[in-house]
Formats: sequence, C-alpha cells, structure tokens
Amino acid sequence: MKILNGTNSVAEVLDKLENLIDKQIKNLPESSLCGKAKDEFYEIILSKTFVFYVPANSIKMNMVDASIDEVKEIIYTDMSEIIALTNLPLYKKIRYKINWIAIEFNKKNIEDKEITDKKISRYLPFLSIACELDILKKDSKNKKLNFRIDFEKLNKLYEKIGKASYFFRNAKKHFYQSLFSFQTSEQKNNDINYVRQVLIQKKYKDISISQDDLKSVFLYKCQICGNQHEVILSNSKRGRKRNIHKKYTRVSDDFIYEKTDKYYIVCKHSGTKHEGVKKLFSVKKMTITNNDSNENIDLDKVFLFQFFNFVLNDESQKIEYYINDEKHGIDVNAFIDKVK
Repeated sequence: MKILNGTNSVAEVLDKLENLIDKQIKNLPESSLCGKAKDEFYEIILSKTFVFYVPANSIKMNMVDASIDEVKEIIYTDMSEIIALTNLPLYKKIRYKINWIAIEFNKKNIEDKEITDKKISRYLPFLSIACELDILKKDSKNKKLNFRIDFEKLNKLYEKIGKASYFFRNAKKHFYQSLFSFQTSEQKNNDINYVRQVLIQKKYKDISISQDDLKSVFLYKCQICGNQHEVILSNSKRGRKRNIHKKYTRVSDDFIYEKTDKYYIVCKHSGTKHEGVKKLFSVKKMTITNNDSNENIDLDKVFLFQFFNFVLNDESQKIEYYINDEKHGIDVNAFIDKVK
C-alpha cells in the first residue's frame, strides 16, 4: 500500500473534490454555517490532516510534499468538514492550506474479491455514518443529550444504491432502522386529537391547559357564520416546521383581541351570507372573569371559554349558551344587531 502526502490551498483541494462535493451538496439544505462561523472555526478544522482514499494500485510510489494534482482520483473522504469549507470566501480558500494524506484502499484485507472501487465509494459514506452514530448512541446512554437526526433523509439517500439486507441479519425495511431498531414515522401513531365544539358550561377560573390540550387541534366554528377554523393554542408545537403545508390558526392577538372590555374572535365569514359584515363574535370581559377584576387573563383560556360556552346551532341558527345552569339561545341576526 503506497501513500502520498502534501499541502495545498483549500481552493485546490475543493477543485479536486468537485465531483464528490456535487453529489453531497445537491442533497443538502442551505448551510447554517454560512455567515455565522468565525475564522477560528475553520482554522481549528484545518489543523487536522485530511485523509483521502484512492483506488488500489493508483499510486506509483510513496511521496512526501506531493501536489494534489498528482492524485488521479479520490474515491472517498469524510465530507462533513470539506463541505463546511465550501462556505469560505474565495480569498480565504486561496489563503488557507490543507494538510492531506492519500491512501490506497487495501483490498488484500477483503475476502470478497468481487468488491470493486465503485462499490467502496458508494457504500463507505453510509457505513462510516453508521459507525459514528453507533459511538454517539453508546456515549449518550448515561447522559442527558438532546439531538435530532434526519434518519428518513439518510434512508432515502441509501435506498438509491442498495438494500439493508446486504449488510444486516434480520434486516428491516430501512438501512439505519436495521442498525438501531428505531421507529419510523410511518410506524408511529400520528393521529391528531381533534376537539369538536360541544356546548359545555365551563367557568373561566376552572379552565386549565394540559399537555393534551397543547397537542390538540380545536375545531372552532364561528358563532356567527359557522365557518370552521382549525385552532391550536399559543404554545402548541404543531405547525412550526417549515415543511408542514397544513396551516393552523394559532391563538394570538391577531386571532383574539380585547377592545372596550370585550374579547373578539376574528373571522372573515368568507363564503357565507355574512361575508362583508364587519362584526365579530365577542364576549364581555366581566362575563369571562365573573366580575373578578383581579383575574389574570390568558388568551388560551379566553379562547377555550368561548369555544365551550357559546356554540352555534346550525338548525336553529342560534348561538346557544348557559345562564345559571339553564340553556339559552340568541338568534345570530339578533346578536349581530347588538354588536357595536
């Protein structure tokens, strides 16, 4: 096994690795490092010696102080730090140097002589990640560590080149699932708890927000027009991911606001006979707090108070509610006339 080593500018090395970088970059989101990392970040990375793997028998003789141009082909290297270096501006890519060593793949240690350089270059990145994750998992057993890994993305990348059964006994559907036995999203119970609007007499002071409430989607039906809104509470984690196309109405000042001692719920009444009527369903503040001026107001609780205590009856077109344990109702049009 022959070895080359040398020192070249970051720009020269990146140029040599252009094909490998292109394969990785097209599957990566926009870099989070760009514009954030200081010079010290890159200088520490560049203090190491980078190892480049080349095909067997491609190095004619051992050489010190070689140029990267003398390396005919690089089959594999750890791309994570290389990709980070692509964020450097051009003048720094020219100024900074990389110490590198090129090593031939040693096929003498491989029993299966059918294994080719092409197979090695395809599989090795995934096997290296698997080994790194295995160490990470072992190190985190007795530590409180929080990290999130996009296994689904890794699986999709791997599935383009092979099957998990090629490497694992009793292989599962996905490569990394076979390694760690983790649950995939398709195995999880992703059922959303939808809460329908049913008339229930609830006092504001007795309303408490549970973890189940934060996970739930409340099917709020406007008490005036009947349009349905899928509402989540202010601290709900739903709808925060950028790739989630479903939009929920989050409890906020834009959805519920206070004016002249009333709390209004915003609805445009779109597509109904009340469209264009600039009047919103509202409840007096003293009704919510039961005349307790010291009661702290929480918009989530205000929403839930109106959600359960005032419900539109589609058949009678009346807004139903309780007074002193007795059910009452007011016609929608009569309510609109009363709203200022």
